[in-house]
Amino acid sequence: MSNLLFSVRSSSSDEVYTLEAYRTGKGMRFSCTCPAGQVGSSCKHRMALLVGDVSSAIDVDEAAVADLRTMAEGSPILTAIEEIAAAEHEVERAKKALNGAKKRLGKAMMG
Repeated sequence: MSNLLFSVRSSSSDEVYTLEAYRTGKGMRFSCTCPAGQVGSSCKHRMALLVGDVSSAIDVDEAAVADLRTMAEGSPILTAIEEIAAAEHEVERAKKALNGAKKRLGKAMMG
């Protein structure tokens, strides 16, 4: 499998970013030219493609998206994405619990 290239549109501007994935000795490298990607942070563009979300992709090549997922299998990247998804779920659960507690407090304060 050779290098995989993707183009995606920014959600906040007319910018188009290039994403490139290739195998390395440690698994894979997946880069993005967006501001977050350029400083080594995770970015929503790479995460989206890895989970099959092509909504911001330009000229989607479904085979390349499938190849990307195959390339990522066994790498720490998918594990980290699963950890992020679980943590985001917990944050949402905690927000709902907090809002409920605040409402109960408000009612209790009204006598």
